[in-house]
Amino acid sequence: MKTQLEITTALCRANLSDLSSNDKHLLLTLSSFINPLRDGDLRAWPTNAQLVALTSLCDRSVRNSISNLEERGYLQRITKYDAGANKKTRILILNLDKLTPVSAEPEAKGDAWEDDLDDW
Repeated sequence: MKTQLEITTALCRANLSDLSSNDKHLLLTLSSFINPLRDGDLRAWPTNAQLVALTSLCDRSVRNSISNLEERGYLQRITKYDAGANKKTRILILNLDKLTPVSAEPEAKGDAWEDDLDDW
């Protein structure tokens, strides 16, 4: 089970080149709604109004980004209907398996220390 920090770090370090800046921003914002210790999986159920307020995107951009993230496999959307309350709830599940991390290690060529000494 990952912590909130590990989820956000994984998103920040991932190669998300197939996503627009709005999609990336929304994905990071969605990660702040996840409570992995309580939920066990990576579920979030913010309203579009909450996402609009937090991202400063318009409602259409939020809806488009959710659709894009779902099409590309970063999100799964589930809608549940509560007959007693007569309302629908949308649950978004993040798929961290889709993330491919970018290497943070610089490529070392031979003995990097020796190369630095040559520059002096």
